[in-house]
Amino acid sequence: MGIFNLLTLKIMSTKLFLFVQIIFLMLSSCEKGAGESVNSGEVVWSVKNVNVLTVSTQPLIDQGRVFFEQDGYLKAYRLKEGTRLWQQQITTRKQLSYSRQFSHSKEAIYIYSGFEIRSYAKDSGSLLWTTFVTDDGSEVSGIGAPIMAQDELYLYASKRGELLQVQKSTGSIVQRITLDTLVNPGVVQGSTNPIAPANSTYLYVPTGYYDEQVNPPKLGGNVIAYDRTNWEIAWAKEARFTIPLDESQNNPDPDSASAVIPVQDISITSKYVIGLAGKVVFAYDRDTGEQIWYKQIRDEGWNFERFDGFDVGLATTEDAVYAVSLGGFAYRLDIESGEVLWSTPIGSSHTSIPTVENGMLYFSNFGNGDLWVLDTDTGNVIFNAYPPGYQADDFDVYISSLGVGEGYMVNVGARAVYCLKAF
Repeated sequence: MGIFNLLTLKIMSTKLFLFVQIIFLMLSSCEKGAGESVNSGEVVWSVKNVNVLTVSTQPLIDQGRVFFEQDGYLKAYRLKEGTRLWQQQITTRKQLSYSRQFSHSKEAIYIYSGFEIRSYAKDSGSLLWTTFVTDDGSEVSGIGAPIMAQDELYLYASKRGELLQVQKSTGSIVQRITLDTLVNPGVVQGSTNPIAPANSTYLYVPTGYYDEQVNPPKLGGNVIAYDRTNWEIAWAKEARFTIPLDESQNNPDPDSASAVIPVQDISITSKYVIGLAGKVVFAYDRDTGEQIWYKQIRDEGWNFERFDGFDVGLATTEDAVYAVSLGGFAYRLDIESGEVLWSTPIGSSHTSIPTVENGMLYFSNFGNGDLWVLDTDTGNVIFNAYPPGYQADDFDVYISSLGVGEGYMVNVGARAVYCLKAF
């Protein structure tokens, strides 16, 4: 073989080697499973965190995109491929303090920090407007946790003592409603998650307050239904329930008393307002506020008999209530009677937003750092797992509320944002 042919062959071999190297590097730079066919529960793609952050906000899945907070940025990614569309810095602080859930319309996404509300364009990430709510930290109701309600034209945000109606197109505050119903004069009550159902003119506002004017001081809560057409109160109901005074095994006391309890979370069905208040799950008629039932659930996971408690962790369908507890259990209750139909232990205290989809209950368990999928009919565990790197690094855990939709589930963890195939 001539020298020319030998040089040509060597050059071709070198180019082939470099091509293979480039392909290898490209593939190795992609997260595991990105763009490939994967099984349910497997990671499709992930994006590593630059900083160690605790992000509670539930990722939003919408029309082939997922929006989430990471490293102080609001980011938009293609859901299936895991490729970034845009990112917009929203804070320079290492600790993010934003709502548990995004509000959004067809064109925009809305973020409420407790101090201000911002609107960003979904297509580009550009900032559309900013509305300052307060610069007084004592007025912030549930910072890191507030959720806004919305209808076609307005957002409804709350802070201590006030409910705000905000125009979605401009960010202008067009209405301020004082939350002074069913409390003593001078008592300030707040709300973290009002709800404006699409098939109703009512705005449902769960509240909590601390009354220092009585002796001893007490916590309390209400549910208020405002008519959005005229801002009159359609009905208002104290979250008042008869509860045992002492649940301890060592000092049993069968006496009970009527107590008013702060309302942590509500969900609206076609007939009911379902709520969580301390150790109580309750149902009110959504049109009248009439109490239909309330239930305290015995926590069988402890060595002594006690009632389980709740914070955030409520999802409903037209026939069932799903409540995930501080005591480490997931429950299904009959929506008409409050009867407990099943309970499933989940290992530790739960404080995130659950989702019901396709006959399954999805949620992340912040207290333990893992993901859960349960069968809604039986409560049987379909899936329970930590991130892939957990065995080598026990700080690699799931943190935020779990975003579920369009065949995927997305979570912002301590080490990375993970997209998994749903069930």
